Amino acid sequence: MRQYSLNEAEEMRIAKNIVANKIKNQYRLVKSQNKKMPREEIEIIQEIEKAKRMDTLRGIEGNVSKDFFSIYFKDINWFARMPRVKPDVPNFLLDMGYNMLFNFIDALLNLFGFDTYKGCYHKLFFPKKITFL
Repeated sequence: MRQYSLNEAEEMRIAKNIVANKIKNQYRLVKSQNKKMPREEIEIIQEIEKAKRMDTLRGIEGNVSKDFFSIYFKDINWFARMPRVKPDVPNFLLDMGYNMLFNFIDALLNLFGFDTYKGCYHKLFFPKKITFL
């Protein structure tokens, strides 16, 4: 029931944490390949902290993810992330991996009593399940 009692400020705090952790992981992965993102990580984290609306937060996440994919997968002639389209092998493999990860996380969340249709970052999109990914 606690999942349904969060106010907007609490949902925003959780969402900022999710996005910040995702971006920190992306920066770690890029750094592990001796590559560099176009903007400094601290600059992005500060932007996240200042965000007042979910759509602003989603915009920050989308921009950083676009940079991440193009830099991290540059060696395999990456051109764009296209979920559910499968125009090439990397997108096909990413979709397979995301699907397996989604189902694993969904099962764990259900096991612990979470409603995966109720999110705090992405809002209700009936009948699409929402996870913390």
